[in-house]
Amino acid sequence: MDSDWFQRGSAPKFLKVELKSNHESSKRMDKPEAQECLRQLFAERRLFDRCPVDHRDRKTKIEATLPPGVESSGVPGYNKMQLMQNLIVSLYTKPGPISGQERCVEQNPCAMINQNQPFVKSFIVIDEDVRKQQHRVSELRERLQAARKIAAEKQKF
Repeated sequence: MDSDWFQRGSAPKFLKVELKSNHESSKRMDKPEAQECLRQLFAERRLFDRCPVDHRDRKTKIEATLPPGVESSGVPGYNKMQLMQNLIVSLYTKPGPISGQERCVEQNPCAMINQNQPFVKSFIVIDEDVRKQQHRVSELRERLQAARKIAAEKQKF
């Protein structure tokens, strides 16, 4: 009985498919992947239950407040702490300017939300705000430098 058509052989070897995305003769242009919104949501969810704590007693929760002039755009389900985290994530992950939402969701629930901006109303940073922040930074640097000098002197003895 000749039954070689029924014999079990090894699985056929399929060649692996190779994709060349930047071949010289290719006219195809791939769209950039939209991973930024996923990264932003992940970072916000990771920071969701975190809150600032006083480093001296490690128990007292510091009340976090939004800067003056920065208000919620009315996105449902966001409290002040989440808005601050949303703003922080946007500042650290977005390469472009941060301007906030152009439309208020409270007034128009059908408004489209710009996922590339934090869920706060549009705001403008003026020169006075920048000067105040620069002054605060220089004061803190001076205090840090003085504390380092004191710590270095204590180590010598």
